Amino acid sequence: MLMYFLSKHFPEERVGWFSSRRAWQIWYAVAKILAEKSAWEFAKENNIDLVAVLPTFVIGPNLSPVLGPTASDVLGLFKGETEKFTIFGRMGYVHIDDVASCHILVYETAGAKGRYICNSAVLGSDELVALLAKRFPSFPIPKSLPNIHGEQTYGYNTSKIRKLGLEFRGVEEMFDDSVESLKAHGYLREGAA
Repeated sequence: MLMYFLSKHFPEERVGWFSSRRAWQIWYAVAKILAEKSAWEFAKENNIDLVAVLPTFVIGPNLSPVLGPTASDVLGLFKGETEKFTIFGRMGYVHIDDVASCHILVYETAGAKGRYICNSAVLGSDELVALLAKRFPSFPIPKSLPNIHGEQTYGYNTSKIRKLGLEFRGVEEMFDDSVESLKAHGYLREGAA
């Protein structure tokens, strides 16, 4: 929800650092916002040319056999544990390889400046589980979830990074790669909850 309010009220080029972010108690997002704010302040004070890459929820293969929080959330979803995705509501998703490509593009582009939003698709949790239940029928993914957030319609302006040539992978490829990775690391088996 924090990203909803940020994207709704602050276009990509305008940064708003407002105190109500703490009221939502989405501490990971708060930490990311405060870290970026500090980076911009440090860059300004020290005359550093800073470029920020801002990925949404990163999905894809996990290099490490030890799962981080995002991969654990995805694993839970494929085991029928949907509480976190119900709480998340409508979110942006991006493939981890697209995040890496975005970093490379802004690094290699001399004129790159400011913030680059890295997002492939925005889906509600209900849309996501419907897509995944159909695509992966052997896993206990529910076909729908309750909508606890009401209607939240928003998107992300990714035109800056697209102008540099980035073409985003689709949601299907993100989750295909994530599932294959979870299987390869022994966390997931077809038909096993």
